Amino acid sequence: LLLGTRLFQQSMRNALAPLIVFMSGEFDIGTTQKGALLSAIAAGYFFTQVPGGALADKLGAKNVITVALTLSALCCIALPTSCDRFGVGGLWVTMALMGAVQGPLFPTSTVYLSRWMPRATAEGGDEKAWGTSMLDIGISVGSLAVIPAANGLAGALGWRGAYIAIGLLSLGFIALWQLFAADEPRRCFFISEAELRFLDENVPKAKVAKVTPGAATGDGANGADGEQPGWLGMPARLLLRSGLWAVFFAHIAFNFGAYYMTNWSPTYYAEVLNVPPADAKIHLIMPHITNLASKSLNPTLVAMAERRGYSLLASRRIFTFA
Repeated sequence: LLLGTRLFQQSMRNALAPLIVFMSGEFDIGTTQKGALLSAIAAGYFFTQVPGGALADKLGAKNVITVALTLSALCCIALPTSCDRFGVGGLWVTMALMGAVQGPLFPTSTVYLSRWMPRATAEGGDEKAWGTSMLDIGISVGSLAVIPAANGLAGALGWRGAYIAIGLLSLGFIALWQLFAADEPRRCFFISEAELRFLDENVPKAKVAKVTPGAATGDGANGADGEQPGWLGMPARLLLRSGLWAVFFAHIAFNFGAYYMTNWSPTYYAEVLNVPPADAKIHLIMPHITNLASKSLNPTLVAMAERRGYSLLASRRIFTFA
């Protein structure tokens, strides 16, 4: 189910890349405007990712995911009307709003996953690598599926109908998510007693920060080590850690390469190579197929590196360099 949330999130997010080719036949959208539209999701995303984790702690991860996906689907459904009434500017605002409501999904899904993934046991390996890979596989499957789906729907229903259909399909999945998903194993109505007992024994319990009365004014300590809560619950000294910034810049480099290719490829094939979307779909999905294969191998590769004595940090360095 959590993989499905990533799948539909990415489908709604990436639908613009193939559909903007159809929009360009109706609206006068220049290259600069296309760049602004394709980056609108990130503009909204930027402001809501950090608060997303805090919202999950206060409101529950499942509730935040449900609301974020629902609002995103409604943006999809409203997008054609917004574009017709307000032009390209209305399209940009709607995409930015979609990005803003999707922002909490990534940190919240990590919080959700942490309440289900058991630690390493003597009988088996650590399932966190597998669980994280499944989340990323949802991104790849969503990016892969939306290209032929959006092209096919646009060919049959027009780009407006394609967006509405994607939004309605997403709402259908959200109903299934709300019915079957559970914030933690004890709230799941179909889990077996054996599974529940295993997870209860092996899933690390969330640590609750203890704040002394003086912490709010800066005179007290947060927990035994005197750590202050900091901005949005993140310790201020964490910002000084080189490891944080290394991960940060590695992720920037990855996203730049990945999204630059996936967002601009449909336009490049249509306008530079003169290949229509229906003929280019195999070319456009190939990066996502290889990406999906690579992510599926991630848990095995991490386990192999661990058996050879490489730490998790060393594995990350190797894979980032590769």
